[in-house]
Amino acid sequence: MKVEASSQCRCGRQGERLPVCTAAFFCLYWLYVCLRIEPTLIYHGHGSLLKFPVFFVDGSFIKGFLVCPGGLAECLFAFLSQFYYYSWAGALVITVTGWLFYLAVGAIVRAFTGRDVYLLRFAAAVGLLLAYNQYIHCLEGSIKILSALLFALVYIKMPLRHGWMRWAVFLFLFVLLYCGAGNGGLLFAWFCVLFEIRRRRFITALWCFVSTTAAAYILANYFLDSILSKMWLIFPEEQTLNDPRIAKVVVWSYLVFALVVVVLTFWPRRQASTVKKNKTAMSGEESSSGNAKLRLILSVFVLLAMTITIFFSLNRVKRYQSQITYYGYYRKWPELLRLANGIPFEEYNIFLVHYVNRALFHTGKLGCEMFSYPQSPDAFGVIYQGRRNFVAAEQFFEIGLVNDAAQLAHESLEVFGSHPTTLKQLALINVAREQTNAARVFLNALSKDLIFGRWARDCLKRLETDPLLLEDERMRRISTLRTIGEPLKPANLPSVQFQRLLEHNGKNKMAFEYLMADYLLNRRLEMFIGQLHRLDDFDYPDIPRHYEEAILIYTMLTKKTVDLGNRKINPETIRRSRDFYRICAIYGNNTQAALEELERMGFSDTYFFYYSFQ
Repeated sequence: MKVEASSQCRCGRQGERLPVCTAAFFCLYWLYVCLRIEPTLIYHGHGSLLKFPVFFVDGSFIKGFLVCPGGLAECLFAFLSQFYYYSWAGALVITVTGWLFYLAVGAIVRAFTGRDVYLLRFAAAVGLLLAYNQYIHCLEGSIKILSALLFALVYIKMPLRHGWMRWAVFLFLFVLLYCGAGNGGLLFAWFCVLFEIRRRRFITALWCFVSTTAAAYILANYFLDSILSKMWLIFPEEQTLNDPRIAKVVVWSYLVFALVVVVLTFWPRRQASTVKKNKTAMSGEESSSGNAKLRLILSVFVLLAMTITIFFSLNRVKRYQSQITYYGYYRKWPELLRLANGIPFEEYNIFLVHYVNRALFHTGKLGCEMFSYPQSPDAFGVIYQGRRNFVAAEQFFEIGLVNDAAQLAHESLEVFGSHPTTLKQLALINVAREQTNAARVFLNALSKDLIFGRWARDCLKRLETDPLLLEDERMRRISTLRTIGEPLKPANLPSVQFQRLLEHNGKNKMAFEYLMADYLLNRRLEMFIGQLHRLDDFDYPDIPRHYEEAILIYTMLTKKTVDLGNRKINPETIRRSRDFYRICAIYGNNTQAALEELERMGFSDTYFFYYSFQ
C-alpha cells in the first residue's frame, strides 16, 4: 500500500507539472513566431514571395467558397490569414494551431496505443514551426489536417460494435469532411482504416477503404467541381508545383505520415494489468525514482534538440527578402538601409539591390553611398523583368510612368488575385491618371476588406473634395511627373527609358539619378559626362561623391577636361584617387593582394573600386 501511495503521489506531482511545462512551451512558441518569424512579413510578401489569400466581408464572396470541396476550410483559412497583418495576432493564430495539434496528436496516440507519450504531442507543433521558418503560409494545410484528426477522434470514440454501423458512420463523416475540408478527408480515411486494423476488424477496414475510393470518385465527378487525382495535395496545386519550398514540405509531410502509420500499426498496445507487489517499499521507490530521472534527462535532451533545430532552420534569405519588401511597402527607407547593411554579400540578389537603390534615392544618398552596397549592371533592369509585377508597378508609379504602372498592376491582379495591396495600388494609379470612376471601383471593392476597408472608405470621402488627392505629398509629387497620353514603350535599356522621362520633364530627379547610376554601373562614362549639365536643374549643394570619382576616372582615361561650371571636385576625393591608383601601381599584376589592401584601406565603397575590379 505504501508503494502504491508513493507512486500515486509522484504521478500527481508529475501531472501537475505537465500543464505548466506545456503552457511555458507555447508562451515561448508565441514569442518566437511574433519576434523572429513576424507573420506580418508573410502577409506583405504577396506578389513577391507567395500568393496570399484575401477575405472580403461580402455575402457573394463567402458564398463562393461553399460550392467547391474544402470550401469551408478555405474560407476559414482566408479569414484567419488576415490576422497576419499584425504580427502578434498572426503569431496567436499559429500558436493556437500548434496547440490544437498538440492536443489532437496526444489523443490519437492514446487511442491507438493506450499510451500517453508526452514528447510526441509536440511533434506536429514543432513541424508547423519549421514550415513557417521557411516563410511558407501553411495554415490551409494545417486546418485540413486538424479537421481530419478531429473527425478521426469522433469516429474512434463512437461506442458502436456492429461493423455495418461503424461503416455507415464512417461514410457519413467522410462525405461531410470531404465537402468541408477537401483533401483532409483522405487523411481521415487512412486513420480510420488503421484503427480498424489495430482492432482486428478487417472486414470493416476493407469496407472503409473501398467506400473512400468510391465516394471520392462519385463526389468529384458528379456533385463537386474537383479532380480525384488531386486529392493527395495538402496545398493548392499551383503553390505545390511552382514553389520548391512547399513541394519539400509536402514530401516531408507524407514521409512523416508514413512513419506515423508504421508506429501506430506496430506499437504494442498497453494492456491493463494488476500492479505487482514489490518485495520491499524501498526497492519500488528506487526503481520509480530512476525511471523518473531517465525520463527527465530524455525530455531535456529532446527539447534541446528541437530548440536547436528550430533556431537554425530559419530561412535567412527569405526573411531578408520579406523584411525588405515590408520596409519598401511602407517606405521605411532608413530602416531598409540599416537592414541591408547587415545582409551578407553572398545573400544579395537583384531584388534586394533594386530596393536598396530605391531607398538610397529617397534618402538622398544614391550618388554618394551607392557602392557601399553590392551592385549589379542589371540593377535598374529588374523592373522590366515582370516577375514581380507589384514591385515593378510601384517603381513605374514613383518615377511617373503611371500608364505603364497601371498595365503591370492589372497583370498582378490577374496573376495573384485581388489582394488588398494590389487594389490599393490600382486605386491610387487611377487617381493619378485622373480616372476617378475607375478608382472608385477598386476602392469600393477594397472597402469590404477587414484590414484596408477603413482606409478605402476614408479615401472615397476625400475624393469628393480632392479628386486627385493632392493633399497627399506623394500623390502631389507624382502628379507633377506623370506622363500624358500613351504609355512609353519599354526600351531595351533602362537608360533609354530614363532619358525619355527627362525629355518629358527635366525636373524628374528620380529619372536623372537612376540614369546616372545606370551609366556608372555599366561603365558608360562618355554618356555619364554628357548628362552632368543637368546637375544645375536640381538642388545639389555639391557634386555627389561617386560622380566626382567617375569624372576623375574619365579625365584620367581620356585626358579631356570636364566643364563643371561653378562646381569643383572635393580635394579629399582627389587625394583618395591618388592613393587608390598608387596602391594599384605598387601591387601591379597581383590583383588579389591589391584587392585585400584596398579593402583594408577603405576603398571598397568607391566607384574607383567598382570600375577597376567588379
